[in-house]
Amino acid sequence: MKFWKTGKAMPFLGTDDIDATVSAVEANGGQVLAPKRQKGPVAVAVIQDPWDNQWFLWQFTG
Repeated sequence: MKFWKTGKAMPFLGTDDIDATVSAVEANGGQVLAPKRQKGPVAVAVIQDPWDNQWFLWQFTG
């Protein structure tokens, strides 16, 4: 997916529960641009908030 290699700076937000955070984003008008995937001991996803800002979410799982 293009969001994993954006070619631009994108802020990272850490979370203790990536699934709950993604659900909260969607419930509050945001959207998931790249679903959660596991990369070693870290789960990552890309979200967009209601103001069109894009964010990488990450959770240490291991």
